[in-house]
Amino acid sequence: MNSTGQQRSLSVRLLIAGGAVILVGTAVLAFSRVGLFDLPSAPAALTAQAAGLAELERMRRLDRYLRAPAASSESASADEESPPPGGFDEAARMVREGLLALSEPRALARAALFSDEATGRRSDERGAIARREGTNEQSRDREGAGTEPRASARAARRSDEGGAIDRREGTGARRHEGTEERRHGETEQQSAESAGPINRQSRIENRQSPPPSADTQAAGLALMREGVRRRPDDLVLANAYRMTVFSLRRDFLTEAHARGVLAPQFPPHLDRQPLAFFEELVREHPSREARLQLALAWVDEMLLFPALEIKAPASVQAVDVLTQVLEEPGSEWYVPALFARGLNHLHRPARLVWPESDKTAPDAAAQDIARCVAAGRRLGVGSQRLQATLTMTLGDAYIKAGRFNVARSWWQIALNLCSDADLREAVHRRFGWRDEDILDRLEEELDRARAELEHPMTDLALMWS
Repeated sequence: MNSTGQQRSLSVRLLIAGGAVILVGTAVLAFSRVGLFDLPSAPAALTAQAAGLAELERMRRLDRYLRAPAASSESASADEESPPPGGFDEAARMVREGLLALSEPRALARAALFSDEATGRRSDERGAIARREGTNEQSRDREGAGTEPRASARAARRSDEGGAIDRREGTGARRHEGTEERRHGETEQQSAESAGPINRQSRIENRQSPPPSADTQAAGLALMREGVRRRPDDLVLANAYRMTVFSLRRDFLTEAHARGVLAPQFPPHLDRQPLAFFEELVREHPSREARLQLALAWVDEMLLFPALEIKAPASVQAVDVLTQVLEEPGSEWYVPALFARGLNHLHRPARLVWPESDKTAPDAAAQDIARCVAAGRRLGVGSQRLQATLTMTLGDAYIKAGRFNVARSWWQIALNLCSDADLREAVHRRFGWRDEDILDRLEEELDRARAELEHPMTDLALMWS
């Protein structure tokens, strides 16, 4: 009995000692991994709100609501999640209606913008939109369309009349719309009868669908801007507006180039947008969220106009705005701004002297993106795709810093994190790069990413998708 008891006591002591060794070893390994990969230590008091990573589920639901087809009500369908308590507010409904007006022009004529009992209030609100747009957007005055409600009414009349043109507004981009407008009216009716409502994403992807008229675009964008003004700190609403303008400008440039126009001029409702709107919004409401959107609008200019004489100053402007955000007390770990600034540094050509090169550390991209990864690990938030994208991008940043082995370590972590085929393929491509040409291969990869204008890299939906 004594022998058996001693053996059991010895076994217990061995288990305790083994457990202690494992705990110490794990701690040492964790510390060594952080040191090896140069991952900074996020503050223990860091909150999801301070990092800009709070309410990701709410953001995802709101984004799905904005993208839902016209037939969808605010109540979720059987295959979608329920809306947040109390439903979606008026700002969200305005942005959604603006999107519907662009994806399905007839929506301006038949959609109830808010509830039925709010008809009188809608009239006042749309008048307020008109006054603000007429005051703040002088380019609209050149068209003689100083009030947004008249633009909405004209768009509705043209939709009902099968595309008849109000030639009184025949300036700018409308000069080439004459014959297309009548054809669009017939096509819209056939499409509504045969295919049903078209959501925003399918509208972007279906190049066979006729684009909405200039007046319809102007009216839809005005509704979206008013919705953003009502909730200027909401990243989802502002991102929806910015990405919508991006797609409209992209499509306009594509069509102009197809016609052989060497120097296309944007119509007034797209000229200097969304920069002009976000500059105004920042003046009215200088929050970090509004300034983030302004910085990303500068990056959008880089993507649409990749010539160096545009790309370089746009990047500098974006970095200046983002740096101001990150220098504010409490925003030092604001992940959306850190990632945006890190991407700006990462996408600058490695062998080109940039205007502010003397102010930028060689590993500036790695420093910013490493903070994003550290914040995500500290808080345990974000989808696997978001985490994998951050870690893969951190590996890319370390290539720019000349630390190839560290880069490959982060690529491996990205591969382990995510099962999405496109991300795994991107990581596998990187593992095929040799040291002697790895920087050139990375530059080619980054060039392809910037050229992907159907899914621009500035789309914040990555955060909540």
